[in-house]
Amino acid sequence: MCSLFPGNPLACPYDSRALALLCLWLLGAPLGLCSPIVSGADRPDSPLNYSSSSLPSRESLNSSSFSCPTEAHLLLGSRCTFAAVVVRSFHREEKRLRRWLLPTHRAFVDSRKYELVLVFDSESLADHQLVHRLSGEGHDLRFVFDPMPAMNFSALPHPFGPSGWNGRPGYTRQMRSTFYLDNFSNRTVIGLMDSDACFFSFLTDEVLLDPQGRLFLRMAHDPSQYAKDAALLGLSRGTLDAMWIDRMPIFFWRETIANVRRFLTQRYHVQTFDQAFVKLLDVGRFSPVNVLALYAAHFEPQRYHVVPHDRRTGVVSVGGNRCRPLDFAAGCCQTHAVRCSPWSQSDISHVLRYNHYRVAWWYHRRLWDDHYQRVARELRKMPDARRAAMKRACEQFRESNASRLSYNMP
Repeated sequence: MCSLFPGNPLACPYDSRALALLCLWLLGAPLGLCSPIVSGADRPDSPLNYSSSSLPSRESLNSSSFSCPTEAHLLLGSRCTFAAVVVRSFHREEKRLRRWLLPTHRAFVDSRKYELVLVFDSESLADHQLVHRLSGEGHDLRFVFDPMPAMNFSALPHPFGPSGWNGRPGYTRQMRSTFYLDNFSNRTVIGLMDSDACFFSFLTDEVLLDPQGRLFLRMAHDPSQYAKDAALLGLSRGTLDAMWIDRMPIFFWRETIANVRRFLTQRYHVQTFDQAFVKLLDVGRFSPVNVLALYAAHFEPQRYHVVPHDRRTGVVSVGGNRCRPLDFAAGCCQTHAVRCSPWSQSDISHVLRYNHYRVAWWYHRRLWDDHYQRVARELRKMPDARRAAMKRACEQFRESNASRLSYNMP
């Protein structure tokens, strides 16, 4: 009863307060009313091999002639939502969500094109209570409850050690969920974002796709943070890292995620991916996101455009973790003309930077200028009310962070 499309049992959106109360009362899981059907075994997925000719071009995605198959896209008049940003979270991250992700999403993301999906634990009463609170606040997003898999996470190894935020059993479960991102949305492209991440500029198609229709993969030539990730895929050496640059969302074709599960299941000679996941935990500290990105870069190069930090042909970014209020101030000024200063009006670093690395395109003002020209065109197409709401979100965030901004403003 909660499927968006026939034969596609995804979680239902919270379209009404009554449905939220009903799901809270039932705890979601017993009757499966508001949970996606997710199991340890993979669904049948498309084959590993692709041709670049099968990819939609960036221009076709923007054109009125592009036809969105109803089983893969949400139709919105003559446009379609072809991408989703998925955030795996739980109730103890409420403050992080409210501090950065939710307000910046309202300011910089047109949710008619890019849906935001928050994923919580199906069996957690506290998670259901958080969703109940958020669902009554008018956020333009969708909630999904992830059923507890048949695994004892407390008994499994903790790759980041037995203590601390990343050492809890719930974090191991979150790592597993990263390999099932495609189960939480039926969009063609799935973007991953942390719960403490933020947007600091307007999201456009060109941030995701190059002119040939390949997804950008922002990475750095540095294996020092997650040196074991390449070996998990059987690669002789790893020189790329998608996590340490702190740029998000990180986008993947949905088929890529299923292909990684299948690849690792075959590589470790087991029957299900969950059995392979347990073997991954034995190697110690690793990043599931980086494993996905390395697989995409090495095994599906025709579908991805890798942009390492030392390549002179750069790319803009519109979000990330380790958020800085100054980036938001620059984005608010240049996107919505909110509280502009000489500095925030001319800053280019917020969209060109990779954290921890100096990028080779640091002074390429053309990238920055082209991005904000596209932003201006996109904003002109939007209804006045929606554009005004996004501008108000910027103003409200600036108000709530006034002390930080006044102290740090150049």
